[in-house]
Amino acid sequence: MAAMELWEQYPPEGSAQKHTVTGNVWRARGVAGFGLAARDIYTYLPPSYNDSRKRYPVLYMQDGQNIFDDVMSYVGEWGADEAAESLAKQGFECIIVAIPNGGKARMREYGPWSRETSPRETSPRETSPRTSKQWGTLNSQGEAYVDYVAKTVKPLIDQSFRTRPSAPFTGIGGSSMGALIALYAALTRPTVFGYCLAMSPSIWFGFGKLFDVVRVTPKTKTRFYMDMGQRETPEEKSSGMLMDARQMHALLHAQHFDVAYIEDSEGIHHESSWRCRFPAALEWFLNARARPEPPQAGHAHVE
Repeated sequence: MAAMELWEQYPPEGSAQKHTVTGNVWRARGVAGFGLAARDIYTYLPPSYNDSRKRYPVLYMQDGQNIFDDVMSYVGEWGADEAAESLAKQGFECIIVAIPNGGKARMREYGPWSRETSPRETSPRETSPRTSKQWGTLNSQGEAYVDYVAKTVKPLIDQSFRTRPSAPFTGIGGSSMGALIALYAALTRPTVFGYCLAMSPSIWFGFGKLFDVVRVTPKTKTRFYMDMGQRETPEEKSSGMLMDARQMHALLHAQHFDVAYIEDSEGIHHESSWRCRFPAALEWFLNARARPEPPQAGHAHVE
């Protein structure tokens, strides 16, 4: 493997901490680019990697602290490695790259729009203007962050591991604000990302300017998985998030994108819910015939 001198096994051998990593995970320290703070990158390799010469699809996940390991997580992990190991037993394997957020810079990195460029008006479903937080972020780094993933992290992964680098085999995913930036990246970089996994997306951010992005995006072959829990947050905000998600699904469908949309009647805005829904979303990335179904705990709405 080229460039493997940059990588080390994770977790480190002999670590006294109670890591929850399953399978073969590697870490590259201090990966920087596009003016963003340097961060470690974590890469899960499938079970057959060391015993074959195959190339693998790659899924790039945001909020990487929460993807593989409770030790580094701040709210619980997704179990993405366990989901991938389970799918590998069915013959569907991939590489998963976990990109940690920038800590206090998270909103700036995952928010594509600055406050100065976001409309200060009342949402059609509200009687008062949204908060300044919803207008956008000061000094948005969203464009730089998408370039960082596409032009710094992806080339590093493609040089280091046996990937299938073309768009149909390259996915990007996340939850909440991570889902927002994943949707934005998939819409604006369709030659890079051919699959988008968006769980409980924060479409409200920037007054829902993501709707405008969809309206001006020509149809591509990108596939979109999107979901929302019906108990995401306190009732009023959950209703708004559901309305946004349903409208986004309808708009993506009207624009002739291939989109699977799921509502989880028991879903909350937390890693515990995203962990439950992740395996089906990952399987659809690897097997286009395995269209996702609602989780067993909630059968509210699926299209």
